Amino acid sequence: MPALAAEAIEQAIVRIAAVDAARVVVVDDVVREVHVVANRTRPAKHIGRDVQSLLAATWGVDVDQRAVSVVQLGGSDVDLVRSESTPPPPERRAKTELGTVTVTSDGDSSTATVEVLVSDRSERGMAVGAPTLLRRLVASATLDALRRLGNAGPGEVDGVVTVRVGDQDLVVASLAISGAAPRAGAAVIDARGELDAAARAILAAFR
Repeated sequence: MPALAAEAIEQAIVRIAAVDAARVVVVDDVVREVHVVANRTRPAKHIGRDVQSLLAATWGVDVDQRAVSVVQLGGSDVDLVRSESTPPPPERRAKTELGTVTVTSDGDSSTATVEVLVSDRSERGMAVGAPTLLRRLVASATLDALRRLGNAGPGEVDGVVTVRVGDQDLVVASLAISGAAPRAGAAVIDARGELDAAARAILAAFR
């Protein structure tokens, strides 16, 4: 059985039809997360199954479907297309917008504060952790703000990675939601920077 090398798995996944980019997280020779960015020429559930089949056939790895996030790009929107077993999304809420994103550091600790606005309301979320995890801290702070606004339930950020699609870099974030199907979202890294994109990826996951 071939060794579990994240780069080799990613190179194999991008050969799957409709897949533009992939990021695989391998910890202690175990595939923990698979993040896929694809176009809309094929259903996301088919792409996810192809990823599972590829890992099983080539590396003998049985990956739970919940560990595979497929984000599909279409126009200016970045959406997660959920599997057929996921219930329809609720009625669309009022427009959610990103306010300020602030990160401060004090020694071995960093604090991310993110403002999220919905209609005439705004809330600030916060997350504290290691300076090496800034993307994840910003994503967690964004989720905290959404929770304070009532737009998100119990859950946590499962992973935040950067991927390259064509000539663009994106941040892809996946979330584990208590009592519900996992979510994922992505955002292009533009002039506002990678941390801003991490926050916008969380907002995209709840659209």
